[in-house]
Amino acid sequence: NINTNIVDKRLILSLSKEDESYASKFFKTNKLNNLVIGIHAGSSNYSGMEHKRWPKEKFSELCNYLIKNYKATILIFGGNDENDLKKYIYDSIESKDKAIIINVIAPIEKSFGPISKFIPLKNFLSCFLSFKSGG
Repeated sequence: NINTNIVDKRLILSLSKEDESYASKFFKTNKLNNLVIGIHAGSSNYSGMEHKRWPKEKFSELCNYLIKNYKATILIFGGNDENDLKKYIYDSIESKDKAIIINVIAPIEKSFGPISKFIPLKNFLSCFLSFKSGG
């Protein structure tokens, strides 16, 4: 007989009604209603993970392609340690009215703040692209 302990490792995050309605209000306020694509170009800065990222230039190229060819709106996600990366991608987007920086942790332009605000937002996205976030 093998003795095993089953441990539930699920992450449970309770969202308030305010958190859930914030995403809907954000989409309405910013007039987002067609193809809205979220991207997270960053990754953990531990153990050299940032060197495994897809190049920021490729993200910029992809964003401009999606905007030009599909009239997409791009939401650029990331934390405080990715501000330079988010800014690089945003600055390289030709149609600034089709891109919004979303900081998941602390205030910056059009910030979402705590992660509890981000989770409901992704339910409104057409697609979410993240190429290397760690592991």
